[in-house]
Amino acid sequence: MPKNKLTFEKKIQAITLIEEKYSLWEVTAKLERNINYTTILQLYKKYKQTGSVDNKLLLDHLQKLAECDKQFTIRKILRRECNITIDVQKSLKTNINIDISANTIHRTLKKYRLVSKVKRKKTLLFKKYCKTWLDFVMVQIIYK
Repeated sequence: MPKNKLTFEKKIQAITLIEEKYSLWEVTAKLERNINYTTILQLYKKYKQTGSVDNKLLLDHLQKLAECDKQFTIRKILRRECNITIDVQKSLKTNINIDISANTIHRTLKKYRLVSKVKRKKTLLFKKYCKTWLDFVMVQIIYK
């Protein structure tokens, strides 16, 4: 266990010492660990709120996409109706009236191990650039 991590027994000991009117610095000295006094203060605040030294239960954060909307995005990608996340974002906006960022759609697809790639633009090779491009390629081939 890391030095600065408090075990359950040490947490209870810290709370009892605070309730016995010891200061935060004295509590950290008695615990004989490399712990900052603010950690003890946060532990005591949590103990006052919840009545126990256990970690708080984490509530699920609200998700912007419902399960049916996730399935909609996956269906769009698998049927190749949309190629990139921006296309999916636009179709969600028009069909379901959901305004959502492309990053959220990308994370949702990543959870299901799907990838939507951004189309890369090809370089334009006009006739005037063809000679310089060929010269560049030849130099690269020679030096390799």
